[in-house]
Amino acid sequence: MGQNACRCANQAACSGSIRLEGKEIVGLDDRALCSLRGAQVSMVFQEPMTALNPVKTIGNQVMEALLEHGMARKGDAYHKAAQVLERVGLPPSKVPLNSYPHQLSGGQRQRVVIAMAIALRPKLLIADEPTTALDVTTQAKILELLKRLVKEDQIGMILITHDLAVVADMADDIAVMQSGRVVEQARPEILFRAMQHPYTKALFAASGHQVSLPDLPPDPQPLLEVKQVTRSYRLARRSFWEKPKEKVAVRGVSFVLRQGERLGLVGESGCGKSTLTRA
Repeated sequence: MGQNACRCANQAACSGSIRLEGKEIVGLDDRALCSLRGAQVSMVFQEPMTALNPVKTIGNQVMEALLEHGMARKGDAYHKAAQVLERVGLPPSKVPLNSYPHQLSGGQRQRVVIAMAIALRPKLLIADEPTTALDVTTQAKILELLKRLVKEDQIGMILITHDLAVVADMADDIAVMQSGRVVEQARPEILFRAMQHPYTKALFAASGHQVSLPDLPPDPQPLLEVKQVTRSYRLARRSFWEKPKEKVAVRGVSFVLRQGERLGLVGESGCGKSTLTRA
């Protein structure tokens, strides 16, 4: 959210349609949503130190994700956790499972967060500014890791970022957001050849990167369908007599994410990218 007042919201309202493999998500109760989180939809946050529990070892945190969703028994949870951590470049020989988050580098902590997100082999991975807290070299390594894992497991991924050039090599489709709306959407090879919206052009100019244009991939089956999604928050009242006010954070957003495809949501801070993923 862009304004601090929006964080004091009492209630969030969402309209429109969000379908995961044809199943409507909008309107599901908390229990049904909890069954989706982690198992079918996982998230990688931008700051790993706040995403990880500082008083638990990295091995225990990955094991908890596996045990919570019945993906491992107590007897083999340790072995499976070691396998998952090795997949993200943290073999036990170099980074023991009894390590604590504060003992790792920023890039290693983000790899642990990614390991927890992919441990259950979800169908959809949402990466919310996953490299913001990292140096440039580590950013490139983390992005390459995400790209490889998504391809290997055929996971659909939504990559949220403010840097248009970052998604050029990562995304199969790019949606540019401004003030809660998608102002331009196209595949990279189309978008970068003929940017239409002034905001898109400004974002790209600010990135200062050169972009190589990929070939157009074939269209697989839809995994996630988002249609005319609008999300608003009720703002906290300053006094008892003041009429309740609402802040519209996302307005009429639509897109389709196909099986194994990577979608980049691009826009400056506060434009509604992260809010959309919580719809």
